[in-house]
This record gives sequence, C-alpha cells and structure tokens, in this order.
Amino acid sequence: MVRIPKGTFTMGDSVNPDEMPVHSVSLGEYLIDKCEISNKQYKRFCDSTGTAYPDDPGFAGMDNYFLSFP
Repeated sequence: MVRIPKGTFTMGDSVNPDEMPVHSVSLGEYLIDKCEISNKQYKRFCDSTGTAYPDDPGFAGMDNYFLSFP
C-alpha cells in the first residue's frame, strides 16, 4: 500500500458538461493499493472472507459489472 498525503486538488472540467463545475476537493491522508487487481481477483477475496460484493456502478451496456466483467 502507498500512503497518499492529505491535500487539495482541482476536480472537474470547464468544457465537458458531465464534469462541470470545476471545483476544489480536499481529502485527508489515506492508503491505496499499489497494484491494481481484477474483478475476478476481488471476487475471490470477497468469497473467501465473506465480504459483500461492491454496488454495481451502473455503466451503460455493462449490466452486473462486477460479476459479468472479471
């Protein structure tokens, strides 16, 4: 895991309507995994630890994303 320090960054876009408005976001310090894992790997973790599956993100044309796109 990698420690990300607290800080403020600019989020959004002034051209793309889906990303408006441009605004500042402040986050506290947090840890993030250094390496990506696949849905398949995360499902294996959920199944072995009894962790609930994540909510479906609702991507268009990708129903049941977590289970259908390993």
